[in-house]
Amino acid sequence: MTFLSLYVVCVLAFIPKCRSLCSKPEIINFSPQGFSLGIGHTFKTFPTPSVFACMEMCISYPMCRSIDLNREIGECGLQVKSSVTDPGLLVSTPNTFHMDKEHFPQTLMDNVCQTLSCDNKTMCRGYSGCVPVLDGKTCGSPPSVPNAEASPAGPLPVGHTHNYTCNVHYTPLRESYTTCQENGKWSNVVFRCQGEMDCFAILKNHSNTSGHDGVYTIHPNKATRRNVFCDMTTDGGGWTVIQNRVDGSTDFYRTWNEYKEGFGNSSHNYWIGNDVLHLLTKNEPQELRVELQRFSGEKGYAEYSTFAVGDESSKYQLTVSGFEGNIGDSLAIHNGMKFSTPDHDNSQGGGCSQGFHGAWWYNNCHHSNLNGMYMGTATNDERSNRWLHWKNNAESLKTTRMMIRPANI
Repeated sequence: MTFLSLYVVCVLAFIPKCRSLCSKPEIINFSPQGFSLGIGHTFKTFPTPSVFACMEMCISYPMCRSIDLNREIGECGLQVKSSVTDPGLLVSTPNTFHMDKEHFPQTLMDNVCQTLSCDNKTMCRGYSGCVPVLDGKTCGSPPSVPNAEASPAGPLPVGHTHNYTCNVHYTPLRESYTTCQENGKWSNVVFRCQGEMDCFAILKNHSNTSGHDGVYTIHPNKATRRNVFCDMTTDGGGWTVIQNRVDGSTDFYRTWNEYKEGFGNSSHNYWIGNDVLHLLTKNEPQELRVELQRFSGEKGYAEYSTFAVGDESSKYQLTVSGFEGNIGDSLAIHNGMKFSTPDHDNSQGGGCSQGFHGAWWYNNCHHSNLNGMYMGTATNDERSNRWLHWKNNAESLKTTRMMIRPANI
């Protein structure tokens, strides 16, 4: 075969490929021009002035949502965000063009990387398909992130990405991935899984918990984990129960340290703990709901638009106001008072905790005493768990519940 005939055969063989790729050129519209996603959303950059090279690289990474191409310096940035879903991220950037993956030319989007799955020793590169990793380097197992799982597991070659998934009832912070870099090391992992601070956060982040009251785990801060009862039903739900009494099987006449740490069974009789109460109320305004039941079966409630508890150095000082409800305001005189226990009395009158067999924000001494003695029957006893302004009837109560959630939700 002559050189000319060989040339003709090669050209004819290429024509179908050329027609499929080139017969209907598409106009690429960078929109918007002079903008980029700014700092913090680029997971990989590489030098190129080519629009198509930049887009092909983006298609090679499932996590890539858009590109920023700086033609002045010839640099392509692959982004984990898109202006389609996050238009507020766009910032003015001279000589830079931004394009979201949704707007890539269809002929490019139809290439092999959309359906081809490469093995751990290769990587998809546009129309070239699976190509060997440039230097054969791999990164070891991905960095561990507390309360998260990484996939896929095991070492991966340069350019491949591990994605992290938070465990149940944890919320992701920042981007959930790490990429194997050309130096054989994983990119800096800034991903974190944060446990929900309270029952309202659980309800907000997990809609399937709506209407499902029960015991959940909250994380008031990084060092504190607590099982609490969440009311996910009342008035929209999201209430963290801080006190609950249903019978006399749990003694509430306890020490300062026991009230500091909390005690009891979160699904039965319990006190959440004054340290946790402070953590839950110190950063965001809270509302309080008090639910009471008499031995006759009669029920009532009180709500307060403002509720907060200070730290231990303040003796867990109470801030409460903004009453509404049908049982009267029996907390008003306790506003501003310090917490008292039998072994650590801070009441205005002195000796209130021992005298009234309870632990509370006593003044001189009380209009309410919900941690007082459980009588087991309707009894007019000053030491009992009672709420004086409920129809001016000071009899002891069958059940009591106190719960909080963020105000103004």
